[in-house]
Amino acid sequence: MIISLISGIIMYREIFAFIDISAPINLERDLHMLSAYWAFTLLSMHIGFYFDMIKAISKKTLKIKGHSRELIVFLHMSAIAFVIYAFIKNDILSYMFLRTHFVFFDLEQPLIFFFDGKVDIDTKDS
Repeated sequence: MIISLISGIIMYREIFAFIDISAPINLERDLHMLSAYWAFTLLSMHIGFYFDMIKAISKKTLKIKGHSRELIVFLHMSAIAFVIYAFIKNDILSYMFLRTHFVFFDLEQPLIFFFDGKVDIDTKDS
């Protein structure tokens, strides 16, 4: 997170002109993208560690009893499955290890497919 903050400040030289820091723009962009993908992935894993707590809060908030509990578990498992699917489909590991240096958004695809991967993680044309 700190690397993302620092690289973002360095990247936007016009806004932070009073800070006299310079670095190659490609390095700044790579560090910014790298730190953003790692932070997002680690944050997602952190949230996943609290799955039981989230499930309990969902049940209490929605006042679910009986067989409806299976519905909550199904919905949570579906969300987890979608995150794993989107992670693999969008080849996020290639961004996390800087094998891919450019994020491609296919603006010609139907809007529903664009938002397919945007719900949980950024999308990339595979």
